Formats: sequence, structure tokens, C-alpha cells
Amino acid sequence: MVHHGVEWIVASRSEAGRFFGQNLHTQKQADLVLVDSWHPAGSHLPRHAHERAYFCLNHGGSYSEAYGRRRRVCRPGMVVFHPAGETHSETHHTAVASLNVEVGASWLQRFTGMTPYHYRTLLPFKTR
Repeated sequence: MVHHGVEWIVASRSEAGRFFGQNLHTQKQADLVLVDSWHPAGSHLPRHAHERAYFCLNHGGSYSEAYGRRRRVCRPGMVVFHPAGETHSETHHTAVASLNVEVGASWLQRFTGMTPYHYRTLLPFKTR
């Protein structure tokens, strides 16, 4: 699909490593898939879900995200975790650059049983 002059890659529950937006670079390492993507200002991603869990590091721009009955505003420097199958949508207020790190089962098993204390010690940023 082409929208705003950008070829969009649509995420589907059957395709690992595929994300909405313009995928600038994709790197696969064992059970990890890293995708650097870009979204133009004013674009909107309809409700969708991803087959595998992933972390999204916003490294440029701001956008609003709706998931379940909640909403959040994502700004540069934020990291958001999306569980596998989570339905969400996005509205990009500015152009947005993000690094999506899709994690396979072997990585998720490493986090099983961890408490919020463990996450705080792993992550170099403040948790709330």
C-alpha cells in the first residue's frame, strides 16, 4: 500500500518482523528481529496486532497510542513493550522514527518470573 508517497508494510498476525510504516533497515539475529522504521507526520495506523512481542524505542517525534481502553503519548526516548497479540492503534503528531525489537519465545522465557525490581535493574531509564 502507498500512502503519503511512502510504501507501507502492513503488520499481520502471521508475519514476524513486519511493521506498519517505512522499514528503513531490518536485522535478524537468532530469535530477535530489529526493524528501524519511519512514519510521516499526520499518519494514522488502524487497530492491529503483532504475532510476536516487541519493544518499541521511539528515537524521534511524538505519537499517541491507543491500546485496550488506555491511551499514552509516546515521546523520544520512551521504550514501550507490546505483548504478542496486543491490539493497538497510533496517530503520529510529527514524523516518527522508531526501533522495533521483536523478541521470540527464547527471549521472553528469560523474563518469566521477574519482578518489577528486576526490570528496574535491567533498564537504564526510570520506570514508574
